Amino acid sequence: MKLKHARVVTLDHVLDNHTIEIQEGRIHALYPSQNDEHGIDTEGAIVMPGFIDTHIHGASGADVMDATPEALQTISKALLKEGTTRFLPTTMTMDDTSICQALKNVVNTTVDGALIEGVHLEGPFISKHYPGAQNPIYIEKGTPDLFDRYYSASRGRIKLMTFAPEVHDAAFIEHVQDKGVALSVGHSAANEDDMLMAIDHGVKRLTHFYNAMSPLHHRDLGVVGMALLQDDMHYEVIADRVHSSDHALKLLAKLKPDQLVFITDSISAKNLDDGEYSLGGLKVLVKNGIARTESGALAGSTLHFDQALRNMAVLTGWSLPQLTKATSHNPAKLLKRAHELGQIKPGYIADLVLLDDHLNVLKVYVEGALKYALES
Repeated sequence: MKLKHARVVTLDHVLDNHTIEIQEGRIHALYPSQNDEHGIDTEGAIVMPGFIDTHIHGASGADVMDATPEALQTISKALLKEGTTRFLPTTMTMDDTSICQALKNVVNTTVDGALIEGVHLEGPFISKHYPGAQNPIYIEKGTPDLFDRYYSASRGRIKLMTFAPEVHDAAFIEHVQDKGVALSVGHSAANEDDMLMAIDHGVKRLTHFYNAMSPLHHRDLGVVGMALLQDDMHYEVIADRVHSSDHALKLLAKLKPDQLVFITDSISAKNLDDGEYSLGGLKVLVKNGIARTESGALAGSTLHFDQALRNMAVLTGWSLPQLTKATSHNPAKLLKRAHELGQIKPGYIADLVLLDDHLNVLKVYVEGALKYALES
């Protein structure tokens, strides 16, 4: 199969009028299009690598914590229209049995929309000082034995875990990372010393940056300040222009242009009307598309991934190659699959999203198969 007359976005350039040749689900070749060649005419569409959402709880009435194959399939299908081709179903802080059921469901379920790459374990190993929309009743200190229980339930497919370093010691961090799980600081009241300990032991990621973490203060930089001080961190960002102000998003983009990771952190209310919903057993009220708990805390989002892309394009003025790092390449690095995902180049998996000039999704291919096309 060939996609011709495309504007192909690489990490460095936009290749005008190019053909992407796909064989057996992978990109076989990339070259300038010829007027007389056979293939599917993209009519000048922008083609980016498929988006990878590493932090998502639900969509279209389905929640990861429902722990049913139907819920994951609903989420998987819903994500295609946003341009998302891979995702990490993300758990909530609930009782041990519910978490294990959700983990087992992920590894026992096959979906045919956006593909599951593993699990993001968000909680219960977080701080009661910054619960956000996590249920504080179930927050607890992590132990190697409890982590191993979750890891076993997931059959080793936990790829990312959010935790509060001030609640844990270096031995716990090392135990988790020895399993190949990336750690991310979030829902944390960590001070400078806590952050230095985590950083010194290889923690290189921040969960929904700015939100649910100790802010920068000039006598203690907290999570935000200490994270910004580092050179090699990656920063999840919910670019809905609600969780963080436009100026906060611009500041992060200015300071860390190559290290952002766009996420949605979306909940089951995405794609549905305003009203009352549930997240991790807590009541959530959605008004004007903004989700909050009864106490007023933001409770995930109803953000679409392609809207995050458009928002950051407007706020930053970034080029398409620059944006691709945050939508695809950096998430692929987290998954340790940057050698075959997150770029458009020969040998890579043909996860592709076609967009119009306004960055609206037109078509989505997963492993070379057309999975979504905008109805005309």
